[in-house]
Amino acid sequence: MTRPLFILLSFFLSPAAFAVTPKFEEQTIDPAIEIGYGLAVADVDGDGRDDLLLADKRDIVWYRNPTWEKHVIARNLTLRDNVCIAARDLDGDGKCEIAVGANWNPSETRDEVASGSVHYLVAPADRTRTWTSVVLPHEPTVHRMHWRRQEQGKWELVMLPLHGRGNVKGQGTPVRVIGYEFPVDPSQPGNWKTRVIDEHLHLAHNFDIARTASGPEAMIIGGAEGMLTVAASGQAEITIPTFPGKAGIGELRHGPNRLSRGRSLVHFAAIEPMHGNELVVYSVASETPGQHQPVWRRDVIDAGLSEGHALSCGDLLGTGREQIVAGWRKPDASGKVGVRLYLWDEVAAKWTAHSIDDNGMAAEDLKLADLNGDGKLDIVAAGRATKNLKVYWNRSAPKVGQVLDPGWKKHEIWKGDSCATAVAADANGDRRPDVFFSAGGKDWLALAPDWRLVELYQGKERTRGCIHSEAMDVDGDGDPDFIGGARMVYWLENPGGAKAADGKWSFHVAEDQITGVHCVLRGDVDGNGTADLITNEFNPSGPLANSLIWLETPKAAGQAWKRHLIAAGDAGGGNHYMGLGDLDGDGDKDLACGAKGKPFAGGNWFSWWENTGDHPWKKHGLAEGRTGATCILPGDLDADGDLDLMASCGHGTGVLWFENRGGGLFVPHEVDPLLSGPHCLTLADLDRDRDLDAATVGKDDFLAVWYENDGRGIFKVHDIDAEQAAYDIRSLDMDADGDPDLLVAGQLSRNVVWYENLR
Repeated sequence: MTRPLFILLSFFLSPAAFAVTPKFEEQTIDPAIEIGYGLAVADVDGDGRDDLLLADKRDIVWYRNPTWEKHVIARNLTLRDNVCIAARDLDGDGKCEIAVGANWNPSETRDEVASGSVHYLVAPADRTRTWTSVVLPHEPTVHRMHWRRQEQGKWELVMLPLHGRGNVKGQGTPVRVIGYEFPVDPSQPGNWKTRVIDEHLHLAHNFDIARTASGPEAMIIGGAEGMLTVAASGQAEITIPTFPGKAGIGELRHGPNRLSRGRSLVHFAAIEPMHGNELVVYSVASETPGQHQPVWRRDVIDAGLSEGHALSCGDLLGTGREQIVAGWRKPDASGKVGVRLYLWDEVAAKWTAHSIDDNGMAAEDLKLADLNGDGKLDIVAAGRATKNLKVYWNRSAPKVGQVLDPGWKKHEIWKGDSCATAVAADANGDRRPDVFFSAGGKDWLALAPDWRLVELYQGKERTRGCIHSEAMDVDGDGDPDFIGGARMVYWLENPGGAKAADGKWSFHVAEDQITGVHCVLRGDVDGNGTADLITNEFNPSGPLANSLIWLETPKAAGQAWKRHLIAAGDAGGGNHYMGLGDLDGDGDKDLACGAKGKPFAGGNWFSWWENTGDHPWKKHGLAEGRTGATCILPGDLDADGDLDLMASCGHGTGVLWFENRGGGLFVPHEVDPLLSGPHCLTLADLDRDRDLDAATVGKDDFLAVWYENDGRGIFKVHDIDAEQAAYDIRSLDMDADGDPDLLVAGQLSRNVVWYENLR
């Protein structure tokens, strides 16, 4: 879908309209450049400060920070203009390596002598002197280049031509995106190995690298056919085809992304068409049912550019949501060139524009970087028609940083490996809750109060990688046993008392017909006063495919668990976590569940199964199209006497609750729609005001959160910790002070922690 968004320029807005008022102070670095077609920011001399690099008409130059003294790197590399530059520290010495493209002749698409050139520049000992050019193979119409990190510390130079060889007006041979492997000795042309990265596009203008600190990097390329994604693995596909009636993408960047809540929401910014007038933001509107292919939304946030040619995204204002900076090089309808910053207004839910340079910069290229070390991104732009290079110093007062709830204190129990599940119970009878968790292919017991580790079990093929767990007295001897769910359900028998610390816990099988468990839930299903176990098969194959299962606890040692099917094959799509409670008020327990979808067909739903007294139970849908649905728990959230449902989308975004209106009607209400990856959920009266609150952790946002209920189902969001991920969360009194604390298994943060409730 394409949707123009209303843009209100900043001079029509009062400062109060923005959470932060953008304020920039311009400085002209060079008033006499010739074209300034390519711009880069990197540390050239190794002094710890980023310098400016420019591919000008005939010169490749750099400007030393902070005096901005100009130094010529190379001159007259070819008979035609320079066109692009790539600068990045590849060998970790604090000084950048440089490559450039030259011999700009876009109308000649066949002859590589008459069009295009690629040069690696060898630095002299004194980097203020002239560098040596190493000429590398190339395609005609060399246009843009970046350094890209590969596997195991390797690097490659990626070069993007404008056209395919022999291509005429975008027709003919596709563009060959070329990769140059950075050799140990780059000074010898013969040491450079080249490869063709991709040949999807027929006219390509620019691309962007998703930079990483260590691993291989993905990239996106804008062209006539739309946006091409080249994954870190090397797989390439057109992920956003050109929308009907449009002419493709010119400039393209990752972002404007959210940097706190909502990190997993994907956005791309583009200027369309090539040298176009529209500034566009792409976001995922939905998924194609059953195919898990994103349906892209196209929002035009400014249609008034004139030959837009410069674009970048970054959080210049400290709002937690990146802004967009765009520049154009031809006079617009008002007769002006310039640079604008676009800021997302969370309250109005729209983009607003703020002028950075009003008619003083005909932008060919721009970059964002913190050039003075004040922690704020500045803007650098180069203008061909205005013949200038400028820095716009960021003088904006940053928004107050993220406020964390002071009512919680974090304690780390263990750190070392990915941990998907943790549960607490008094394992040794000392009246203190100990912690069971699974990590590194083993099941562990951490004994309170000093969290001494006891190895309980080394997982084998089907029991290695326990993803969920429970503590439950299976054998009726008065102490908690450990139940694990992996590619089967098993339990470890607690020897009891002081022997619990010996690690000699006997292994028993509970259910071996399941090949993919994602939940083990303790609950009295049949109302006989004995806890049973509810589990699931989230795989779409096998004897119990796509089913939800109730395992009746054995009444005597040596007896098998009795299996009952709650959902017999009608819980497909990667069913996840479950909640047990009387949802229809008929006196027996019903079951709710969520299914995550991708890569499983038929997911992205929340449903509940009505206990009819027979097996299987009767399925009722709650919500479809909830991408990444995972967790759902029953509780009376609005104090009206019936059970509602709290839910989260742990493989998507959002926390919500379903209000029970009776008669099987459940009405959804959003609680925290942007939280990314809330893969765990718990309900408890966390503030002891006699209503149920909730807590979760956004594994993708690394954000622990609790939701304060006002008693009517209206929830206030409180962030607890901005440096924690999780797959599992439990609420219980860890310190015997009478209030519920939170226990968290940190999958991506590779730890087990608990948050002490200080209220």
